[in-house]
Amino acid sequence: MVERVRAAVSQAYLVNTGWNGTGNRISIRATRNIINAILNGSIDEAETEQLPCFDLAVPLSIAGITALLDPRKSFDEPAEWDSRARNLANLFSLNFEKFTDAPSAASLVSASPQL
Repeated sequence: MVERVRAAVSQAYLVNTGWNGTGNRISIRATRNIINAILNGSIDEAETEQLPCFDLAVPLSIAGITALLDPRKSFDEPAEWDSRARNLANLFSLNFEKFTDAPSAASLVSASPQL
């Protein structure tokens, strides 16, 4: 017997509910607005921009929120964000390499942040 398996596509959303680059916490109100946009699907209609290193699609605006969505905009100095992002991406990449002892796991390296 042959069965056709339909591949499922999953979406994941990364929502910062902690600190931003200015040292301030993300407000409960903003977090709720972002979660509501995810749940009602309006986030899928938002125009996005790719976040370097991590290849994440960041919405330009959702639910009246703009600058808060892009972590680069929370830093006074763009070079500081760049430096921290490269450091974090490097840490992720090093961690990914720990799990490449099997051929099937080696493909995970391509999913790690790109420097």
